[in-house]
Amino acid sequence: MREIEVKILDIDVDDIKHRLDKAGAVYLGERLIQEKAFDFPDQRIRASNSLCRLRKIGNAIEFAFKGNREKNAQFQIAEETEVVVSDFEKTEKILVSLGLSAYRDREKRRISYMLADTHVEIEICPNIPPYIELEGTEESIPRTLEQLGFSMSNTTNMTNSEVYKHYGKDPHVQKFEKT
Repeated sequence: MREIEVKILDIDVDDIKHRLDKAGAVYLGERLIQEKAFDFPDQRIRASNSLCRLRKIGNAIEFAFKGNREKNAQFQIAEETEVVVSDFEKTEKILVSLGLSAYRDREKRRISYMLADTHVEIEICPNIPPYIELEGTEESIPRTLEQLGFSMSNTTNMTNSEVYKHYGKDPHVQKFEKT
């Protein structure tokens, strides 16, 4: 599947929720996401600008490979192949047995909406301001932005790791404080 997305950084969560409700977006829920990214010791996956990721979204577990990652002037684009797996720890063990190791271990809270044919995700991450991520088509994303009172000029095509770096934070390990 071809994944096309943009982000708007440093948002007010309540304001975005209000804009989404006003635009008629469908609320899909809020979940904790735990994710690990894997690579070989020679970093060949990252060197090819690809990503091998295992993540738990609420109770669902997904294993994904993103390849052919590119950026054009407006969008972040990747070919994403994703499957649902039944066990996070066993899948991680398989990856380690194949010679990969985790180089990234992060958490975030995601509040998900659907507006027309665009996914709108409010991302609440440790140690950085919240942002929204819009995933859709090159045609649907600008329409959705307009419905929310934004334009493409308000967006960035940064990856999640680049967002962390933008705020001067380590993109590899980010976890919520346990209370």
